[in-house]
Amino acid sequence: MGKIFFFMPFIGIVILIYSLILFYYIRKTLLAFKFRQFSWKCYATLISGSFTPVFILVFLRNNTLIISSYLVIACYVWITYLFLFFSLHGICELINLTFKKMLKYWIHEKTLWMAFQLICFSILTYGYFDAKNIRVEQVEILTNKLKEGESWRIVQFSDVHFSAVNGEVLAKKIVEKVNAEKPNIIVSTGDLIDRGMHNPEVLCEILNQLSATHGIYAVTGNHEYYYGVEEAVTFHKRCGFELLQNDNSQINGINLVGINDKAVRRFSNQVLPSEKDLMEGLSGFKVYLKHQPQVSKDALKYFDLMLSGHTHAGQIFPFGIFVKLAFPYFKGLYKVDESYIYVSRGTGTWGPPIRFLSPPEVTVINVRGIYLPPEVSK
Repeated sequence: MGKIFFFMPFIGIVILIYSLILFYYIRKTLLAFKFRQFSWKCYATLISGSFTPVFILVFLRNNTLIISSYLVIACYVWITYLFLFFSLHGICELINLTFKKMLKYWIHEKTLWMAFQLICFSILTYGYFDAKNIRVEQVEILTNKLKEGESWRIVQFSDVHFSAVNGEVLAKKIVEKVNAEKPNIIVSTGDLIDRGMHNPEVLCEILNQLSATHGIYAVTGNHEYYYGVEEAVTFHKRCGFELLQNDNSQINGINLVGINDKAVRRFSNQVLPSEKDLMEGLSGFKVYLKHQPQVSKDALKYFDLMLSGHTHAGQIFPFGIFVKLAFPYFKGLYKVDESYIYVSRGTGTWGPPIRFLSPPEVTVINVRGIYLPPEVSK
């Protein structure tokens, strides 16, 4: 019941935004084809039919029937199409209005409408196939906290979102990509699962094939709490992950530190420890696993490398513009003072199985020990 109350404001905001964008799309469609007059019955049918995808997502997302997977995907794609049309058509229309005023030039409504049907359809088609093409990103970190010549290979995946949309095919692909890199350590930086996940037993059979010489670790993301944290913890353990919940694991010269996602505060009375208390006093090269790429300036000195995800790098352009405003550490590698922060673009997808100008990734972090003279290492 608590989760339902938590999601009610979110659902209300989504429906409001969806209503405005839907109204824009319907209005532009009617203008393009010069439909001036509709009966109230036609309007009622059009609007109720257009809201069907929202209701399907709300009520069928947890259904385990195979048919619901296809319905959920279709609904997400339709909603994504509307957002793309609104964003791209709206920008173009603003430019067009400027030219109309300045140059007395105007692109016909129907021409504009048809052009953006083609553009949006092309983006969705390209994005669907690109979401399946997981890239392997290579990152090198040099440190004097390891012996000279010593190296560790950490492979990170993030934001898989096993759900009604992502399942066994994605799991097999992740295992194949990760194992091919022969990692010493494997880490999942949150949102491994999501609401509506199908066949958890089969997924665990696949994920148990992940292989690393020094262990497989994970931290919670916000969607683990939306799914149900107790079930999420059980799933991680069954799949072979050691879940670091405000805890650390010492592995020779590497110290892995994991913190729960801040979403825990919405679903329990748990108080998250301060990052200082979590890491102060730990020795070696400290790798901080934190789902959301937000960290206070004071906490930077307590870790050497932070691995995060959450942003999806926007997943579908132009939404990344707004995500970057909320998360300055948006994607890729950042050096802040003496610490490094790496933000994964994510390995799966949330919502529609589509990525545009934000391809999925598995990240290989090569941590190498080097000698730094005292005056350089300060």
